[in-house]
Amino acid sequence: MLVERFYPDEYLDSTYSIDFDELAAEGYKGVLFDIDNTLVPHGAPADDRAKRLFAHLGEIGMDYCVISNNQLPRVKPFADAVQAKYIEDAHKPSTRNYKKAMQMMGCDEKNSLFVGDQLFTDVWGAKRAGMRTILVKPIHPKEEIQIVLKRYLEKNRSSLLSESQGEIMIKKILQLMDQEQVEALLVSDGYNMRYLSGFCGAAGYLYISAKQQVLMTDSRYTTQAEKEAPQFQVVEVGGSQGYPQWIASCIQKDGIKTIGFEDQQMICAEFKKISSQASGDVQWKELGEKGQPDATASKAEQRRIERSPQGQGKKIRDGSGIFE
Repeated sequence: MLVERFYPDEYLDSTYSIDFDELAAEGYKGVLFDIDNTLVPHGAPADDRAKRLFAHLGEIGMDYCVISNNQLPRVKPFADAVQAKYIEDAHKPSTRNYKKAMQMMGCDEKNSLFVGDQLFTDVWGAKRAGMRTILVKPIHPKEEIQIVLKRYLEKNRSSLLSESQGEIMIKKILQLMDQEQVEALLVSDGYNMRYLSGFCGAAGYLYISAKQQVLMTDSRYTTQAEKEAPQFQVVEVGGSQGYPQWIASCIQKDGIKTIGFEDQQMICAEFKKISSQASGDVQWKELGEKGQPDATASKAEQRRIERSPQGQGKKIRDGSGIFE
């Protein structure tokens, strides 16, 4: 069928939910990325999450290139920030620059894949170049702050005038946690950390429960954290006690069974490291932005989809039924 040339090999919620460790184990050596609405909202600079993702790709031996139809002033600063190869004004879906990007990485269509948010440019061009393709849902500008806490607290912003901001923030967070039926909350997004604690450092996590409120960061920021977030216990990570170990320690100390986390702000590799340190009895509840229910295949179903360019006849479903 003519339409099958537009089928991606996978359709996922987010670039940051892709298990790149698994892809590396399968033999993939290079990743091509679109930028706008794939890695960041349209026009946004590279954020901490994107930088962590590209750093992790380097750690597992994968090369990467950003390929965009935008011009140099947009593409080069982003690529420089994540230390990526880049091609601007790529004229997608023309295959020419997909092939050029693979050559720049020393890869070919058999060990490269493409990640993008558009069917008729990103996916079509990559499919025509013979590459494996992963289509992701576009990042909407309003979804930069994924955690529902932010919106809840902003609706109650006027109440901050009568009490200490730190105290009222914790109070509101605990109320929301009750509504979400979680006993603890793990915050990883830098914006949300600043909003909820006042801490402006570039690295760290917040762990919040009724029993304790902990800010974890490295030695560069501990003094700053103590000044900016006095309502939090500040702990310094390092050596054998990294973030996963400290988070697991907090969970164990509280004896909790359910913890909420920012699923759309934490890259897959980080979540695997953190959750593997916690007890197997702990349930991790996604607290990303809640959208409308759709007919999208479950993640388990998506991972079972055949990864060959032809898909061996299997079709991927999205909310519109376009692939059925």
